[in-house]
Amino acid sequence: MIGSDFDIGNLALPTQSPKSGRDDLGQEQFLELMIAQIQNQDPFEPIENGAFVGQLAQFSTVTGISEISKSVAALSDALLANQTIQASTMIGRSVLVETPIGVLDGDGSLSGSVELPLDAAAATVRITDASGQLVREFEIVGPPGGLADYEWDGMNRAGEPAAPGKYFVEAFSKSGGKELGVATFAHMRVVSVSIDPSGAGSLIQTEDGQSLRLSQVRAVK
Repeated sequence: MIGSDFDIGNLALPTQSPKSGRDDLGQEQFLELMIAQIQNQDPFEPIENGAFVGQLAQFSTVTGISEISKSVAALSDALLANQTIQASTMIGRSVLVETPIGVLDGDGSLSGSVELPLDAAAATVRITDASGQLVREFEIVGPPGGLADYEWDGMNRAGEPAAPGKYFVEAFSKSGGKELGVATFAHMRVVSVSIDPSGAGSLIQTEDGQSLRLSQVRAVK
């Protein structure tokens, strides 16, 4: 005879071959176990209504969580697909991203921005080549605590055109009598778009070889 402490997990039921390779407890299997539990209960100590309702509630909760997980996964996939489609519209366009590298293009110009600190309204921009040699230096002004735009015409300190390619861009501002480095941004052309292998979103590839998230883009030109 089975007592009130009957454990559904110890019930000996005919074994069935798993369907479609699944080993989880579905609604049909749960109901079969519930009926067997009722049929084999102790008639002198039957299962209380509260316990019966509690088991049904637990199963409903687990089922609901499973359905919610599926819905969230589907929503995540849809958002990722939509983000990738939106990112693809950037191909061929210029984006403003934080980087110490600037690309001097064929028309002989390089543009970007410098993020000024709250106590400075000007900064010095220094452009160096791959060997670290100073190519050009100039001053820019802008709103304190904001972005100050710059544009290098491609001329070196001798007034001659510099060769197209990658250059390093540094910026410094004076604060409290000291020269401090500040963040530099450059306009980069987007050459391709890909999906982050981690599934975190879309990535854009710029002409200088960087792979960036959309959150790292400050502006689209």
